[in-house]
Amino acid sequence: MSKLMVPLMAILLLTFLNQGLVFLASADEYQPVNLIEYRHVDVKEARQFQHCDKCQCCAVGNSTDCPMMSCCFVIDCNLPGKPFGTCAFVPKTCNCNACG
Repeated sequence: MSKLMVPLMAILLLTFLNQGLVFLASADEYQPVNLIEYRHVDVKEARQFQHCDKCQCCAVGNSTDCPMMSCCFVIDCNLPGKPFGTCAFVPKTCNCNACG
């Protein structure tokens, strides 16, 4: 892992610990709705990064059923409406085990 990835993971971990996010549910019925955190990172390194952490997931078709569960997070870069190189640490799937 490069020298940049270790501080990035520490920052992201602290960000999610401060939000206090924790719950369980089924991956077939829920989708992530967590807040997105923006950071500047090298795009090549961001493509390889995946992390399993807690996020809020809502039942498809029912925005009032939103428990916290384990989600697979990835880093998305060059987002529409954001400056070039801005990246977001975003949940992609609910109920992950290892983000493999």
